[in-house]
Amino acid sequence: MIGFGKTCRSVPMKNSASALLSNAVSILTKFVVQKVFIDALGIEYLGLNGILTNIVAALNIVELGISTAIIYNLYEPLRNHKTEVIKSLLRFYKKAYNIVALLTAVIGVALMPFLHFIIHDAIPDTNIYIAYVLVLSSSVISYFLSYRQSLLYASQKGYVITNVQTISSILIAGMQILLLTLTKNFYLYLVVKILVQLLQNIFLHKIAEKRYPSLCRKNASKLERQIEKDIFQKMRALFMHKIGSFIVFSTDNIVISAFINVVTVGLYSNYSMIISALETLFSKAIKALTPTVGDMLVDRDYIKNYKTFKRVRNVNFVIALMSSASVMLFADLFVEIWLGGEYILPEFTVYILVLVHFQKMMRESFSVFKEAAGIFYEDRFVPLIESLINIVVSVILVQVMGLSGVFVGTFLSSLVLWFYSYPRFVYRRLFRRSYWQYAIEILLGCLIFAVVIAMILWVKGLLGI
Repeated sequence: MIGFGKTCRSVPMKNSASALLSNAVSILTKFVVQKVFIDALGIEYLGLNGILTNIVAALNIVELGISTAIIYNLYEPLRNHKTEVIKSLLRFYKKAYNIVALLTAVIGVALMPFLHFIIHDAIPDTNIYIAYVLVLSSSVISYFLSYRQSLLYASQKGYVITNVQTISSILIAGMQILLLTLTKNFYLYLVVKILVQLLQNIFLHKIAEKRYPSLCRKNASKLERQIEKDIFQKMRALFMHKIGSFIVFSTDNIVISAFINVVTVGLYSNYSMIISALETLFSKAIKALTPTVGDMLVDRDYIKNYKTFKRVRNVNFVIALMSSASVMLFADLFVEIWLGGEYILPEFTVYILVLVHFQKMMRESFSVFKEAAGIFYEDRFVPLIESLINIVVSVILVQVMGLSGVFVGTFLSSLVLWFYSYPRFVYRRLFRRSYWQYAIEILLGCLIFAVVIAMILWVKGLLGI
């Protein structure tokens, strides 16, 4: 007996509650660190850090979605106590991640000669190549010893990972604040994350080994051909999803830097942090339900699955609506109090950011069910279409509309999912619901969102804010 099986109802709540607490702590520490960062180094360094982080994020495409494919294939053997299959999956995962780490390092170094094409602004006393190598190192290290974490996640023990990440975020923030205050050194600020990331991976590796010693033994056999084939098929599809996700949500800073300047990247980073904080706070709580949903979908009860989805989506909608309203009402005020009036973005730009934020948050409930069901291969070309629309429209509109044009491109590209992917692969496949039923539910949500935003704009006009 492995020790898994059907999980009690409190586990999903435990995972979600743990995710909420972790995200709240992470958000609070990030805001404090960013304030100290700007005071110590300035807005130019904030922009540089954002660009370097985005460039390295592009290299995560090399991961090919291995972790997602492995976790999906762990649900059934964990539920049915297939020890040898689980051990074989972990063996495969370990080898794959070692290769990914090596490829990330090699490709990352190969990109160094091209950095100056993206980063035009020179920052005194800073070597962008040293800073880039440090950011790259943090990404590479994240792959080492992390494969066993899939056991904790797939067995619905994600709260263990989350709790360790909470402690790590506090350590990173505390050390970064201390070093920025005492030394004002950008390099040391980056080194802290590398060291804590390594310690975090080692600790979680040992926890998984202690909890599941029989699964972590090294006498694993080669993975069955059929399972390996399924993983590679999903990896090919997830690779396309990763490309699409990166281009749509992680290239904004690169486009802004290339067509405007680094300072604008820094200004946008402040709003991005606020919006990302809200997205992270709530989306991870919903995403924590993925293993539970994956376990539920094994039974193929379409009515039960749809009822569960409706509950998740309705909670998701309320959260997205409240979050968007908060950004619309308080983002400018918060930035002014937090950093100063000179860091406020134009009003129209903020409205576009709110629209993008709402639709992005509403994707979470659909993504949870898609990922839990292993639907990656079927819509593998959708993210490529989405990313092509995004990059073309953003590059054109940034030259016409300025900063706002970048985010209009992001919003328009995401419509591909709402008009095609979600109705076909979630509603039709998982719930046996019609396109008409999907359209009515989505349009109703959009109408409520429009009414709420219109009321907020009316109130802002009355109050003169």
